[in-house]
Amino acid sequence: MDVVLILDQSSSLVTGQPNYDNWNIHMLGFAASLVRSFPVSPRFTHIGLVKFSNDVDIVFHLYNYTEPNIIFEVLQGLDIDGGDTNIAGGLGFTIRDLFLSGATFIVIEKGCLISRRCRPYLIRSVNEVN
Repeated sequence: MDVVLILDQSSSLVTGQPNYDNWNIHMLGFAASLVRSFPVSPRFTHIGLVKFSNDVDIVFHLYNYTEPNIIFEVLQGLDIDGGDTNIAGGLGFTIRDLFLSGATFIVIEKGCLISRRCRPYLIRSVNEVN
C-alpha cells in the first residue's frame, strides 16, 4: 500500500503561537500516529510526505524510507515554512507530478487542528479529486 501524507504548513496554522504547538505537537504528532498505524516496510506500506502552502515541498517520496523510525526522525526535524493555504495546489501537484495513481492520499489541514476535531481528508483514488 502506498500512503502519501500531505501536510498544511500555512502561516495561519501557528499565528499567535510562540511555541508552534499546532505544527510541532498536533500536525506532526498526528502524522506520526498515522505512520504508526501502518505496517511500514519494503514489502507492505510505503509512506510519502509533502508539505504545502503557497508552494509544495516534497519532503520524501514513497520509496525513500522504509523504516518507521527513520520517518519519525524526519518528522521530528520538520520545520514549517509558512505562506497561504492552497489545498488544491498541494493536492494537485502531488497527484499530477509525484506519486502513483494507486496511492492513498491523506490531507491534513489547519481546520482540523484548530477545531480539535481532526478528520483529515482521505482520498482513495485520483478520481475523487477530479
